[in-house]
Amino acid sequence: MAERISPNEAGLITNLLAELGPACTQSVSTLRDTLQQITRGYSNTPSNMYMSEEQLARVLVFFSEKGTKAGGGNPISFNELDVAERTEWNLSNVSQVFSEDFRSLNWEQVANNFDFPGFMIRDVSHLRGFLVLYKAGATNPVPMQSMTRPWTNKSGQLSFIENILLVPSSVFSFSLNEEEEKDAATTDDVQNALYLNRKGWASSLVLNLLFEMSDDPNLAPRVGALFRQGLSTYPEILLCSIVRLSTSRDAASINSGLRIKKEIIRELIALIFMPFSKVRNSLSAIQRLWAISENDTLKFSIEAWRLSNSKDPKIRLQILGHIIRNISNVSPKTFQAKVLYGSGDYEFSIAVAFFMADHNALDLPLYLDDQVKKVELPFIMGLVAFIAHNVQHTSAEKGQSLMSASNLIACLTYLRGLDPKVLNKKIPTGSGMDTNITIGESVKALLNQCFKMYPQLSDRLSASSPTPNSSAQKDEIEEAANMYFQQIYKGEKEIDEIIEMLKRFKTSGNSRENDIFACMIHNLFDEYRFFSKYPEKELRITGILFGKLIQEQLVSSITLGIALRYVLEALRKNDKNGKMFTFGMFALEQFKERLNEWPQYCSHIVQIPGLKENYKKLVDEIETAKEQNQNSTSSTVSVASANDSASLSSGISSDNAQMSSSNHPVPESVPLTPKKREAVFGPGLGRAVNELKDDVQHEAPNNKALDRVQHLMNNVTIANAEQTANDIKSILDARNFGWLGQYLVVKRISTQPNYHHVYLAFLDHLGDYGKDLIEAILSSVYMNVGSLLRSKDITTSSSQRSLLKNLGSWLGQITLARNKPILQITLDCKELLYQGYETGRLFAVTPFVAKILEGAKNSLVFRPPNPWVMGLLGVFRSLYEVEDLKMNIKFEVEVLCKNLGLTLADIPPRTDELSKRILPVKMSNPDFNIKSGMANAPTSVQRPGTPGGEKSVSGASVGASSTQVASPGPTPKEQHTVIPNLASYVTINPQLVQLFQQLGPACQLDAATLKRNVPIAVDRAIREIIQPVVERSVTIACI
Repeated sequence: MAERISPNEAGLITNLLAELGPACTQSVSTLRDTLQQITRGYSNTPSNMYMSEEQLARVLVFFSEKGTKAGGGNPISFNELDVAERTEWNLSNVSQVFSEDFRSLNWEQVANNFDFPGFMIRDVSHLRGFLVLYKAGATNPVPMQSMTRPWTNKSGQLSFIENILLVPSSVFSFSLNEEEEKDAATTDDVQNALYLNRKGWASSLVLNLLFEMSDDPNLAPRVGALFRQGLSTYPEILLCSIVRLSTSRDAASINSGLRIKKEIIRELIALIFMPFSKVRNSLSAIQRLWAISENDTLKFSIEAWRLSNSKDPKIRLQILGHIIRNISNVSPKTFQAKVLYGSGDYEFSIAVAFFMADHNALDLPLYLDDQVKKVELPFIMGLVAFIAHNVQHTSAEKGQSLMSASNLIACLTYLRGLDPKVLNKKIPTGSGMDTNITIGESVKALLNQCFKMYPQLSDRLSASSPTPNSSAQKDEIEEAANMYFQQIYKGEKEIDEIIEMLKRFKTSGNSRENDIFACMIHNLFDEYRFFSKYPEKELRITGILFGKLIQEQLVSSITLGIALRYVLEALRKNDKNGKMFTFGMFALEQFKERLNEWPQYCSHIVQIPGLKENYKKLVDEIETAKEQNQNSTSSTVSVASANDSASLSSGISSDNAQMSSSNHPVPESVPLTPKKREAVFGPGLGRAVNELKDDVQHEAPNNKALDRVQHLMNNVTIANAEQTANDIKSILDARNFGWLGQYLVVKRISTQPNYHHVYLAFLDHLGDYGKDLIEAILSSVYMNVGSLLRSKDITTSSSQRSLLKNLGSWLGQITLARNKPILQITLDCKELLYQGYETGRLFAVTPFVAKILEGAKNSLVFRPPNPWVMGLLGVFRSLYEVEDLKMNIKFEVEVLCKNLGLTLADIPPRTDELSKRILPVKMSNPDFNIKSGMANAPTSVQRPGTPGGEKSVSGASVGASSTQVASPGPTPKEQHTVIPNLASYVTINPQLVQLFQQLGPACQLDAATLKRNVPIAVDRAIREIIQPVVERSVTIACI
């Protein structure tokens, strides 16, 4: 037998053992004699040994594989005797021979020789046998230094790592240094998890090896799958270990696996730094992370904040609070220095400052002043950008949103009061804004945006504006205000010119102009007590000016209430020749067009004695205005003071006292009411919808290559996908990827949903070569999605909706299913649903978004309860509850829930958000079913006495009258049914009539009534179901 073995072919030993079979292990003596015979004659073995380290390494792997069953092995319970009894190969005898005959060998050298072409750990059972046999001979566990050093057989080496992480520490305990032990201590063992070896994820040897292997295209998928399991089991350890390795001085540790490190860190941030995470020990991980690297902890916190950009403002507020609490817990002493002043991200720092100011933990004006002195222009532009982005979500109450009214006013007041030298500076390059304008112009644009959204804000700013900081400035402002009044009274300027000037001054970003506006309003009101002494001409001018201030809405809130009270008081001094009455009449004439806004104020005017007799025409106009708004409430501004008769009858001295100061106190609870919006489809939906790229031209390959590519794609299948990918690599240049991406999307992906899995397999086989092609395909998908969504025919063309639905299915599989996000800046799916609801495009949008979300069922990151996915599902749930919504839209929602393994009850609705959207018009709306004959009738009534009002469908109440309502006669339109003469095919079962008659006299349904109405109900059912059935049939026929 020995003659058959060559000294240079040690692998033949295992071949001979395989030929001999399990019989050679039936006893210790048999096995020992067998090994001695087949290895006799080797010159490279020690004198007292019959096998070398290299030979023994192969024999050990051979016996561990043969002696264990494939698929066997329980990683939780590890018993060496179990291993011996699994198969006919007796590993107990093998273990004894190794222990008695080979203990004096260099077992570290044996471990080094595991790197041979045939090495492969099949499964956990194989690994257990492998560990038992090695420990029997070496008396020590397998050294990880040998198993993680550079190998030639990298695939076999990876199989060992894959399986060693599956077994608990009781089976194989990793030897860790002090820092690695600290990482592993951030969490405890996860029971019943797939990957049980907690300490393995903290081992630098293991992680460095995996990162190095991730750069190998052939091993990258296996490494990625392994890390995904680590993410789901021990994310705390993985985050700390990766950051620790990145801060080491080992260049190899830092530079290897950069791509997969970036992906893992991004997913870990979402898992650990978000408040909705199910990670058990996130705070412990953050504390350990802070000890490793404060800068990285802060960087990850900022990244978590950035990842929340697409989320609801209330959720963003929760995320910000969670981040602040975490960092303040781990480092309360350095929190402000690190976060508020040292983060380098002004948006994040400003958001934190606003949050702390709302919770009385920070003096916001002082913070703004410190930052402007420190970094000046970059911080100012960051503040302007933050306010512009979040002003629409301003809350009147503190702590309810990222932007409270008090913080908004404080910031706008501070920006308006900046030094003119600063305001006149140009915007610096690299700020992402127009560099041709000044800081002052940018601030002015911001103020105009805020005033347009919240008209009352101007008065609140005027009330809270800081007074000039020197007597010289006060005098200059006072002098300018008086000059403008003199120009009015001297006739140098028309009143309308001054009104237009005041409009500009009110909304200007220039603090001097704002101060002049406030001073002129204050002086005019303060002069009220002296109006009775004015000459007739000046009094007429003053009355007109005073009335125009009200008419042009230059005064509002408390100031408006005072102005209206002054006019009412003047009119009540109804001496026909009195000056105050004249003033009141001139002022009232200017703003009588607005009287319908204040019906109670009109009531006070018409009750003035003598006014109706002497000014009947004016009183008739006022009463007409009052009647126009008889049932409406008074304006939201503070007119209550003007309408209260007790207040109005009080002396003018109290008003003068109230106006004696230029800084009128304005309560923070004054509501900020934005203007109503109109339903528009498109704005805010992302680049896919808003950027027009329909005419993009791509470089096509030459005709020969083009024909070859089309032929390959026509015949690609799962079986030949790899060969097709190799052929494409040899035919097509990367510069033609744009053309190929557009070709695949238009000709294949959008029309062949049943072959999506084939095209995905084809792209996978392209490997790194195809990365740019995937980007080209995504770009083309977004372009075509935008084109379809903008189409006017999308709600009427079933073919366009079918294409859109297919693209949604592909988009979900190429992004969410592969743990890739759909960025809000590219396509805002939630806003798409809301705008579809508002504009009657839900019929097309719902299937598209639902198909996208179906991709989440195969995703590790985006499967429920991912907050982004649950947010979209919440919108679907809210839409599902909308009354009269078409059944096929609801059906899409039900199918989506089923595919994701959820029920509607599992999804919290987002009714608060939906209630803020514009209500759609249901008539002639493809999203709703409005029954014939009921279009002009109310579909529900409110029952008083129940919270929110219980809905009761018309005609559903018990009683004779209800039966008559529930059974209206058919309209002429209803008599024309889909099936001609449908009524002749309907037969009413007499037993059904008898059943209704048993209900008593309250029910008056007879055979004639049923005969008349049942065909109508059947026809409605046919009309509702026929369209989706036809569309599906056409789609199937076209495949």
